[in-house]
Amino acid sequence: MDAIFSVDPAKRLLIEVKENNVECAAALLEFVRTNELLERSMISSFHLDVLAFLRKAEPAAKLHGNDVTPNGVPEEVAGLIDSIGIQSKFATPERIRHYKAKGIKVDSWVINDRNALVRAIENGTESVTTDVPDLVCRWLGRSSLPDQ
Repeated sequence: MDAIFSVDPAKRLLIEVKENNVECAAALLEFVRTNELLERSMISSFHLDVLAFLRKAEPAAKLHGNDVTPNGVPEEVAGLIDSIGIQSKFATPERIRHYKAKGIKVDSWVINDRNALVRAIENGTESVTTDVPDLVCRWLGRSSLPDQ
């Protein structure tokens, strides 16, 4: 693992805790601390228990939640996170403004076609999650290759 994380120390990491398991989150947090990855990591989870544990155990951690419901996430979740991924069909301008007003960065997912990308940008999203990053780069007029 050390070799993997030392290849490019400038790379940011998005680590997702899939299970609603605080013990797993604790082990992950210990790994992140031990390997000095906290400053370049964002830890994501759909689960309130995991987010609440991480916020309490490591207030400096950057936390990411997900909004996949018509009503948005409960305020208690919004109070724990630094960024949120909103399922694209729920990423309305009003909802995006709501989160941004709380200082929460907004990502829309999954954006896999040009029209959805344009709509996400117009609605105010700050980033997108996609299965086709090469196409998104082309639509934005950017190279999909890293700078050399």
